[in-house]
Amino acid sequence: MKVTFISFMGSKNLGDLLIVNQLEKELLGGCSIERYDFNLRKYVSEDNQSQLKYPYIENEKKRKLKQFYNDNLRKKTFLDLLHTLRVKKQIDFNVSNSNFELDIQKSDFILVGGGNAIFDLTPHSDSGYKFKKIIDIAKKYDKKVFVTSIGIGPFQNEKQVQKTREILSQAYKVTLRDEKSYRYIKDISNKPVLSIDPVFLMEENQINDIKVPNEKLTIGICVIDLLLNKVEVGINNKYLNDLQKTIKKLSNDYQIILFSTDYKDYAAVDLVYKQFKNEPNIRKVELKNFEDINELYQTIDFLIGARMHSLIIAAAKGVPFIGLSWQDKVDQMFKMIESTNDVFDINNLEHKNDQLLQRLREKINNLEAEKIKLRNIKINNKLLFKENIRIINDLKASIKV
Repeated sequence: MKVTFISFMGSKNLGDLLIVNQLEKELLGGCSIERYDFNLRKYVSEDNQSQLKYPYIENEKKRKLKQFYNDNLRKKTFLDLLHTLRVKKQIDFNVSNSNFELDIQKSDFILVGGGNAIFDLTPHSDSGYKFKKIIDIAKKYDKKVFVTSIGIGPFQNEKQVQKTREILSQAYKVTLRDEKSYRYIKDISNKPVLSIDPVFLMEENQINDIKVPNEKLTIGICVIDLLLNKVEVGINNKYLNDLQKTIKKLSNDYQIILFSTDYKDYAAVDLVYKQFKNEPNIRKVELKNFEDINELYQTIDFLIGARMHSLIIAAAKGVPFIGLSWQDKVDQMFKMIESTNDVFDINNLEHKNDQLLQRLREKINNLEAEKIKLRNIKINNKLLFKENIRIINDLKASIKV
């Protein structure tokens, strides 16, 4: 059976690559797969584990220009419209200069997912356009499109919401990874289903609880560079300074490992780490592939995470955690696992630091109970994901007939 699979192919974010890996593992076993990224570019490598190169260095002048563009120029209506037009034209160009339409024609069905796939941060952006392009071509050849495990939102206006609803209503089936995404489209005609992020299904850590007597526990801290998400420089600097104060307090009692699941965050990781590089209890780890992720999560006893997938990996692998929320999708993840007391606003660390540290110590003092809680969450998440498996099996059966 042949499938065109559209997802985060070739991403430099290990969380995105884990989504790809898990969806293929859970839903596309035994299929012949043609892979495309969300810009509808052909992905030619058979290896989804990108070997990331460090250090990530972005030209400082280029970085400042990009920040100025996002903070000022992008907010102008004309430039926002122009930016959106350029993105659409690039997608059209990618389709026209590849075998995308031919691969759709030859496929038995199309799988699209997961991650935060449709969201608009400016009034005139049109992130749903790529989905419209996919579905329109699929309809041309009477092919079914299964949109799985996606996140939707935020949006800037009702027009963007309605366009998303209209586009997704034309898919064969849609499953959503969180409650808020589900609420946007729950009443459209193809009856969307609430599911979970597939990274929750990663294999658990092997049992390795042997500790040297009196050895300090290890806390992993996933740092995010908020500048990558169109946040103003001053806000990013304040968050990093507040985080450094938290780390300083923790380093007296714990070993600390600084990292990120997105290599572009390492500009921020390095800014934090340079304040502590002479501290024996604090070190930095660069994650380049899935093996590095498995090794890190085997090493740490607890996680403070800003990247959402750093938290989801922890949940899957049985590592207790606390989250730093910088976007609503992080809050939604904690709602899904009924742990809203374990997430703190990243922009309010200065005032919530004592509460965060108190919650961390409560959880560390009850590590075994926390691990049991995570095992129960994983059992529930597997049940939630089963609807995706049922849909894909029904789809395959209908095609065989």
